[in-house]
Amino acid sequence: LIGLHDDQQEGQLLWQDGTPVGYNQLDNSNSSEQDFGVMNFWNGGWSMVNNQVRKKYVIEKVCASAQAIPVETTKSSLLAIYPNPANDIISMRLKAEQSHASIFNIYNGVGQLMLSQNIDLPKGFSEITLEISKLPAGMYYLRTKGSTNFKFVIMR
Repeated sequence: LIGLHDDQQEGQLLWQDGTPVGYNQLDNSNSSEQDFGVMNFWNGGWSMVNNQVRKKYVIEKVCASAQAIPVETTKSSLLAIYPNPANDIISMRLKAEQSHASIFNIYNGVGQLMLSQNIDLPKGFSEITLEISKLPAGMYYLRTKGSTNFKFVIMR
């Protein structure tokens, strides 16, 4: 069993085998009720959770034939999503440093990609709409490369 935890001494992160952890970039504050590390599906970061939602293992795999993934270097910021809750359409307020194409991904609450759309963004402030009428009611996360996740709800 491999797992990140601090259930022996609060604030002292260890792996299950007792090895100290050098990583300390947790996405949430650690408290005495939250003793087990989990990886967040939406950004790959770590959070601490309680005993009821801890994960049993983490697997590290070396990929000898791994290739570099192109990184979007043009900066854009997703400023707002509305309405929230939504029904058939969401609008996004954005700011881009220069004109560029960006991919907008919508994930459901368990991390499954539900919708992906490539959109050309103009330089400066803009407002973009996405049709979401084919998605079922529920909680979703919208993410673009380099942005934080925006949570929104679809109600029908």
